[in-house]
Amino acid sequence: AAAGISAYAVALAGTVDSQCKFADSLKISFEDLQALGYAAGISGGSIDTISADLKTLSKTLDTSNPGTYSEALLQLGVSARKSNGEIKNSTELLLDLSDKFVGLSQKKAVDFGEKIGLDESTIRLLQTGREGINGLTNEAIALGGVLSDTASKDAADFNDALLKLRFGFFGIINTVTSKFFPVFTEIADKISGFVKANKEWIDLGIEQVLGGVIEGFDLFKNAISSVI
Repeated sequence: AAAGISAYAVALAGTVDSQCKFADSLKISFEDLQALGYAAGISGGSIDTISADLKTLSKTLDTSNPGTYSEALLQLGVSARKSNGEIKNSTELLLDLSDKFVGLSQKKAVDFGEKIGLDESTIRLLQTGREGINGLTNEAIALGGVLSDTASKDAADFNDALLKLRFGFFGIINTVTSKFFPVFTEIADKISGFVKANKEWIDLGIEQVLGGVIEGFDLFKNAISSVI
């Protein structure tokens, strides 16, 4: 049981560290990412699909790189800026989109979702509206499946410590192994020299061995033939 818990802790720390760094890159909280991952799962997706779509939405906030998804936002009447002029993050933009998608027909929701580059599960999630999304994210928190930002930092620190431990361990192995390289090289050179110096005798020995094997098979074949 202890081994199982330890293995789970190591795997969880690695996953949490990776997801936490991803959330930081989008300037969103890790708690929001986890909760949206749960909501996405209920809608037929996963934390991976919602992460990819949040990354896609973050591109729409890059005014230096306008694209089809930006045009879709304009058509929907969704702004990339808050009322105070600040740029929204991708989770804020997601909720604003849900306000629009909840009133769209199925066809229009799919069309706009595809223009923006969203997964089918995210489109279904948006169609539940802000209230539906908030309901699912709150449920994720109530179920205890959302780690706090403090816990995620502890997991990230643990994962970094494990990486340092592994790197240090392999460093010791590499140092010890490297000491044998000259010995292995000398042995390989001696074997190679022996083969070169005695190639004629080695070839002769191989021929004799193979000749004996072939002769043995011939005798066996003749013996079988005489019986049959």
